[in-house]
Amino acid sequence: MNDSLKQYADELPPIYKDILRSFSRIDPNRRMGHGLAFQTIAADLTEKYGFGEIQAAGVRLVDVGLAEIKHGVFLHPTGVGEEVIACITGSLAPTDLVPMLSPPPSQ
Repeated sequence: MNDSLKQYADELPPIYKDILRSFSRIDPNRRMGHGLAFQTIAADLTEKYGFGEIQAAGVRLVDVGLAEIKHGVFLHPTGVGEEVIACITGSLAPTDLVPMLSPPPSQ
């Protein structure tokens, strides 16, 4: 983690830190780049933020390149987003541990 990214993460407003932190809190076994539904994030943060606030903050995370929205309902961290999550949480999500599988030879 570089110092400027760590400083950026430290200075994020609380809603963004809370959303990014929720990825590893909700799914401790989440793999790098895997997303969560807005509804899942909102349920995790229901005591602090409304669903609309979570969605609006998610769009802003997309606008700055920290996340992308897939199928209109899933928020997925980008590579830089994963680095910011690591700055906030202290650990980087692992990549897939299951090895690739080649197709069998044609007969």
